[in-house]
Amino acid sequence: MLSIASLAAALVDTDLFIGGTGGYYCYRLPNLVQLPTPGHLLAVAQGHKYDCYDGGWTDVVAKSSTDNGRTWSMQRLIHTESVEGVKNVTVGTPSAVADLKTGAVYLFVAVMWKTVLLLKSGDAGLSWDTPRDMTAALVPSSWRGIYTGLPQGIQLDSGRLIICANHKYADESTKSHTIYSDDHGATWRNGQPVGPSHMGECSVAEGAAGVFLYARVWWDDQAGAATWRNSTRGLAFSSDGGASFEEGDLDAFPGNPMRDCQGAMIIAGAQRDTFLAAGPWGADHFPRVNYTVLASRAGADGKPTAWAPLRGADPLWRNTSQYSTLMWPRAEPETFFVLHERGGDYNPDGSVPPGGRVGDAVLHLTQLRLPVW
Repeated sequence: MLSIASLAAALVDTDLFIGGTGGYYCYRLPNLVQLPTPGHLLAVAQGHKYDCYDGGWTDVVAKSSTDNGRTWSMQRLIHTESVEGVKNVTVGTPSAVADLKTGAVYLFVAVMWKTVLLLKSGDAGLSWDTPRDMTAALVPSSWRGIYTGLPQGIQLDSGRLIICANHKYADESTKSHTIYSDDHGATWRNGQPVGPSHMGECSVAEGAAGVFLYARVWWDDQAGAATWRNSTRGLAFSSDGGASFEEGDLDAFPGNPMRDCQGAMIIAGAQRDTFLAAGPWGADHFPRVNYTVLASRAGADGKPTAWAPLRGADPLWRNTSQYSTLMWPRAEPETFFVLHERGGDYNPDGSVPPGGRVGDAVLHLTQLRLPVW
């Protein structure tokens, strides 16, 4: 039976980015990055100036910690292209990855979902170089849109830096793909598109067997009409370090009741035998509620077996919740972090009651112990 520390026993349990503070109406799309020095973390988020919708004025902001998430720095602005009263520009879908061998941190963002910029920091996210425009190298003319992340990327044992992304075609179909570098960030290239059609927001994790890609599937083409009610999750496997993947397995989570929303996955544990996946729980697109963590133990082939909700994180938060990330820290490897969009009570129709917080106003950080098998 799976067991986990209860939320009351969490090592860290705090609102990290709070809507209505720091100059932004709300915060979304979290990243949580392990920096080279154990205990040093970088949290990156998308700051929404006036509302919580996908477009409009959005910037990328960050905070850092040197004590494994117990305390955090003041908020810093990483990148904006908006000018008050002149233009509102969406700088979105941040996806950061740290090179643990050189200390550099790389951050991909998509501007208006058309232009891909790459920023680099050599001082643990305190300052950033002038952005590099990577659009020509990473966005083919046949793509209608590009969405980097979500969430953060990882560094493989080989040294490869890799993030997940997804792209849209003219016919509105989507596929997931990776972006990776084998020369410490000097050059980057796309991995092969991962199907089936309508795979989207994704995360990558490395286990004993290889690299896994966990993706939101907008709808399952095999399930009939294209509606949100046919949404599911996909899991794809790569034996070449994430450059290409087998066809995504839409049956990897039998009876999966996760709502149609982005989710996150990591592989943790000293033996890399603990798969963790998380997201809002339920069958529909809205309301997105009951943020839940699932766990699966690796089988003899290094791939996940049966999935089950973790006690104490089933749900971790019962009210409104949306996008999120998971991270396995080097400083305390018997634990894991959850950083997710969190709000307050909701009405039966999915609306927020007067005085309530919207589901993506706050980015909440929790640190829990890994499951005991």
